[in-house]
Amino acid sequence: MNTNSFLLAVNPKIMKHIKLIVAVFTSISFLFFSCNGNSNANSSKQNGDNNTSTSNTSSIPGDGGSFSYKIDGKEISGSGQDQFGFTNCITFHSKDTIDFTLADQSGKSAVTPQFSFMIAANGTTKITQDDIERKHSGNNITYYAEFTSYQPDKIPNYSFHSGITVIITSNNGSRITGTFSGELIDNNNNLDKVVQLTDGKFDLPVCSHPK
Repeated sequence: MNTNSFLLAVNPKIMKHIKLIVAVFTSISFLFFSCNGNSNANSSKQNGDNNTSTSNTSSIPGDGGSFSYKIDGKEISGSGQDQFGFTNCITFHSKDTIDFTLADQSGKSAVTPQFSFMIAANGTTKITQDDIERKHSGNNITYYAEFTSYQPDKIPNYSFHSGITVIITSNNGSRITGTFSGELIDNNNNLDKVVQLTDGKFDLPVCSHPK
């Protein structure tokens, strides 16, 4: 067999192997870049999800609540909100009833009692001593107020003498402001002494609407 005949006989076999190698290489390359592309896409999606999560939690609904009041002439004030949105923001129980708890979350106050209310969403609410006693006995009530001191050596636990009046001064659906006042009794030191709750005011965002 001469040289030309040998090349003609071998070349087709060589070409076949070359084509096979190229096909295998192309398939591997395709799989590699596809996987790499999917990995990048998933990474981008995860980053996007993380960014979304950060965006949603970086500003808790209801940021910016504040309040102040005086008991027996001593001012108690606060602002901020806990991570769950339980304090210094408004929760709607219905379209006509709201509740909220006033407690400093700024970290600036050495004493942080809690003052909780359930009142009408508009107008004036008069919370009587009977309302408060019914709540403590487990009976159904429409409105209530409750003062809790976790540091009675600094601020006494007060109960209510004649009740509390709360007036809503503004309600635009996303923020509510109001005032409150009343008479309290010092449960820790002198049950016969009536002290005045004065200059109460709050400016709170709405954190939960009625469903």
